[in-house]
Amino acid sequence: AVVSTQSTGMDQRRIFALRDKVERVSVSTAVLLLSFSNLNSLIIPMDSQRVKETIKRHIDILLEDFVEDIDLIHILPNVAVQVVKDVNDYLEEKNKDPLSASMVEELTK
Repeated sequence: AVVSTQSTGMDQRRIFALRDKVERVSVSTAVLLLSFSNLNSLIIPMDSQRVKETIKRHIDILLEDFVEDIDLIHILPNVAVQVVKDVNDYLEEKNKDPLSASMVEELTK
């Protein structure tokens, strides 16, 4: 069978787009796992899924600019700040104290 250059180019673009999506999902999942390993005790189990979905939605928006690994150096600090904001918003909603300075430092370093 003869493969046209156009269809090969389209396949290559789809493969690259899929690769980029997989990398974003991997980073997003890693951030959630690391965050919740530190924060799980602060979030009521019945709220855990909702908080994770909120954080993931915000992380995914920030990761839209992630193309090359080097981009993460600039993006991840903003992701950490967003995780802190989302968790503090949740804690405020539950009339709890915000994250301690040491916890914020742990999450954002």
